[in-house]
Amino acid sequence: MKRKFLGALVAIFALGAFAACSRPVEAPEETDFFATAEGFGGWVGVELVMDGNNIVDVIVDFNNESTAWITMIENSSLIADIIAANGVTGVDIVVDATVTSLAILEATNTVLERLGMGGDIYTPEEIDPDDVERPARQFEDGPYTASAIGWAEPGRTPGPTLGTEPIFVRVNFNADNTRIESIDFDPFMETPAFAGMAQVTIDEIIERQSTEGIDAGTGATVTSQAILTAVQEVLDRVNFVTPELDDEPADEPADEPADDDDEDEPADEPATPPTAGDTTPPIVEQPPVVAGRFNPGTHRGTSNNTYSHKPDNDGGLTPTPLVVEITVDDNNITGLTVVSHGETQAFVNMTNALQQAVVNNNGTEGIPLTAGSTYTARAILEAAAAAINAATR
Repeated sequence: MKRKFLGALVAIFALGAFAACSRPVEAPEETDFFATAEGFGGWVGVELVMDGNNIVDVIVDFNNESTAWITMIENSSLIADIIAANGVTGVDIVVDATVTSLAILEATNTVLERLGMGGDIYTPEEIDPDDVERPARQFEDGPYTASAIGWAEPGRTPGPTLGTEPIFVRVNFNADNTRIESIDFDPFMETPAFAGMAQVTIDEIIERQSTEGIDAGTGATVTSQAILTAVQEVLDRVNFVTPELDDEPADEPADEPADDDDEDEPADEPATPPTAGDTTPPIVEQPPVVAGRFNPGTHRGTSNNTYSHKPDNDGGLTPTPLVVEITVDDNNITGLTVVSHGETQAFVNMTNALQQAVVNNNGTEGIPLTAGSTYTARAILEAAAAAINAATR
């Protein structure tokens, strides 16, 4: 079945505005065969190609929707189902992309109503929460366990709002409760896709030893906020004080002093704090460079710790790999390129300074994540580290 998803490229570049919490551009003027409806990131447009009273194609302009939702729609049978049903009646929304798929159905039905062919859009039936079978808890209540309401709600109407079902966290401390060692997360009834995206929030809490200043993850905002709330409840309960986090320099080789010829290497210069308004990460001191550190040429590294996911053969989701290529001479990284990914391009663009910092620092050590693009930045650093490892003699 022929499918056209015009506007996916527009969505990739437009999402930067959404990530910054601004509204997308005003929806274009509607026509006899084109209509819009409200999606997760703004308007979603649908144009129907008709042959008499038969739908022969559905062209979707995703505008400002997340790449994750677009991928789920493209890999679903939604468009084929609309064409096969010659309308929206009986067509199911796409699980995990409910808001976007509902917008497509609503815009499609608007056009069909103009043609006298309107139908009934499926909406979840009223479900008594007491009749819903819930999974077993992964861990019991205790002094280090807390919960908060997430996104899940039996029979819920799609939307980025609080649900009725809790998520659970258990914070694991060291022996004297002075450091967070790990956080166990029981998503309970949360959508698996959201639970997976929210993992970056847990990673940041452990890295910062605090919930302060951590933004709820884009695309899993409600789930991430629930994690932050539950973790903070535990921290308050044990009167946890965030420890002083010193950036320890990397261990220097004991028997191999730095080459005197490398006086101009950025790694030999003291780190300089950025000036006000400067978004370029500071140069961070790296381990001394020794002659012949790298095999000259190009080398690639891959990270699967990405924001974007795609459906797998088991009906679940699997991360879309992000691949980085570096070029090196004997001792230095001379270039870095993100050669393939499934991330929203706007998020990748936000990491340009971080990518340059890897080159400037001749490594990934001590480079901070990019605010507003933490998931993508983390994946780029992970892939760059793998490429550097592959390049190292």
